[in-house]
Amino acid sequence: MNSLIVGLDVSSSWCDAVWLESMPTGAVRDFFDSPAFAECHRKLEANAKSIQFLVSLEPSVVVLEPTGTYSKFWIDSLHRE
Repeated sequence: MNSLIVGLDVSSSWCDAVWLESMPTGAVRDFFDSPAFAECHRKLEANAKSIQFLVSLEPSVVVLEPTGTYSKFWIDSLHRE
């Protein structure tokens, strides 16, 4: 069984979320242009609905690329869940 990993690239009022069970094959830049990327990527507003979406994925781990204090909302909200 693979573990689901969620990655968040955090901005001031939203983040890009990508969830994967394994590393994509081939060049990463090609993956970004593929239909597979569109299926596992979402731009999320910093709100409760987005937190519930992330929780619904049942990830094994969530990793962040924090930008200053902007990651605080995501970290605090996910810790509460």
